[in-house]
Amino acid sequence: MVEVDFSGEYLNASNAKQDEIVTITNEGKYELRKVGTDEKMMLDLGVEINTKAKTYSPFDKEGQILVNAWGSDTLNWVGKQFSIIIVNYTGFGGVTKQKIQPVPILD
Repeated sequence: MVEVDFSGEYLNASNAKQDEIVTITNEGKYELRKVGTDEKMMLDLGVEINTKAKTYSPFDKEGQILVNAWGSDTLNWVGKQFSIIIVNYTGFGGVTKQKIQPVPILD
């Protein structure tokens, strides 16, 4: 049996559910990415959710939530976990979209 998965490599609101637990698996790296009409350095973190490896690229506000919980050195984030809240936001062109807001699980 082959179990298909077309959810993509990035963790997002379409392949994650409210209250699921995510584990950070590596310190990440910055990648230059097109965001709307601009290019921006985005942090790509390795994560695991439901035994599947994904990449999580938090927006600035969501990244700050993680920094406030665990500090700015992402090496200290490895092994840390957060739960997911799915929130609506207004994207480019006024389109309503959904994104993941992390809720750090503190030791």
